[in-house]
Amino acid sequence: MSCPTYRAYYLLRAAQHHFQRQPHELSAEQNQWLENTVVNQQLMESKVLASVESAHVRVPDETLRQSLDEIEAQYEDVDAFFDDLQRLDLTLSTLTDLLERQLRVELILERQAAKVESATEAQARDYYATHPQQFIKPERRQAWHLLITINPEYPENRRDLVLDRLSAIRTEIDGDLERFKQQAQLHSECPSALNSGEMGWIPQGHLYPEIDKALFELHAGELSELIETEVGVHLVMCSDIQTEQRIPFEDVVSTLQEKLTEAQQRNAQQAWMRSLS
Repeated sequence: MSCPTYRAYYLLRAAQHHFQRQPHELSAEQNQWLENTVVNQQLMESKVLASVESAHVRVPDETLRQSLDEIEAQYEDVDAFFDDLQRLDLTLSTLTDLLERQLRVELILERQAAKVESATEAQARDYYATHPQQFIKPERRQAWHLLITINPEYPENRRDLVLDRLSAIRTEIDGDLERFKQQAQLHSECPSALNSGEMGWIPQGHLYPEIDKALFELHAGELSELIETEVGVHLVMCSDIQTEQRIPFEDVVSTLQEKLTEAQQRNAQQAWMRSLS
């Protein structure tokens, strides 16, 4: 197998798998990424296929057929598929051979992973106890938002008039959530106006810094002062607060066991590959 042929195949597969694009649609940066990885990928596959285990692995015809169909399904029609093969100087026979090679490598590695026993609940509990910060649900606030933009091109959106309008709106709301919803529907230029200004449950650090700071200084039921950002002038209201909580072990044990098992399987595959000459 020549390197250009292998690269053409890898380009086809990686373009779809990593970038959800056809090879001719890749950017220069994406093509460079492929150039940097194709040689290592080929060397890795060659080592795996030269192993003793490789002799005992065969790709089922149905699996190969299904994988070919999946590649073709990425194209608008069969003509586009064969046009790309021609552009890459690949034949259907060569593509099939290279796909079979890749699938065989994957099956060999899967067999190494299958030798690893699933992580136990005790292992999951130990990880939970030694990584407490990974299981903290941060404080969140139920936020409501009203925005009027500043745009000198429109007389009503001059900064001084916007500040006056929002000051009057703030007085009208007077800390009442139902009034806030009404005013957001009437005046807000934020898309959240379609939902009465509701932004949902927001953790800290997900909004403009000025809005974020104001929101997390409010008590439940409080309305902010006017907040000015590069977008415009805002009002935010906090209707409820969920304090920081630790996620119970029972809620994450299954996911933890899965992730720990996957990590152990990757380690086993890497150790096996390092053992190959």
